[in-house]
Amino acid sequence: MRHAMTTWKIAEYSDEHTAALEAWRRHCDEAHPQIRAIRCYMFNGGTEYVWLEEFEDYRSFQELQESVDDRCSAVMKPVMEHAVPGSLRTGFWVDAI
Repeated sequence: MRHAMTTWKIAEYSDEHTAALEAWRRHCDEAHPQIRAIRCYMFNGGTEYVWLEEFEDYRSFQELQESVDDRCSAVMKPVMEHAVPGSLRTGFWVDAI
């Protein structure tokens, strides 16, 4: 398995941010069959987040990147508007063993 990982911080927990995360998840479920599973974790009192998208292989991830459009940006915007500037990090994880 492969995972695209995004982390960020928000100033304080909010229901508005949680609703935006739920909308992002629904969009991914409906528009991006390349994503096998999504996990979203919060910690430190709901002020730090990890979003993981699971892919079968790197090719599936590349297909997703090629399919990103204005709808994707519109769904992610309310999530990222809550992010503390400079806190957003992304990466691509693979199993080490």
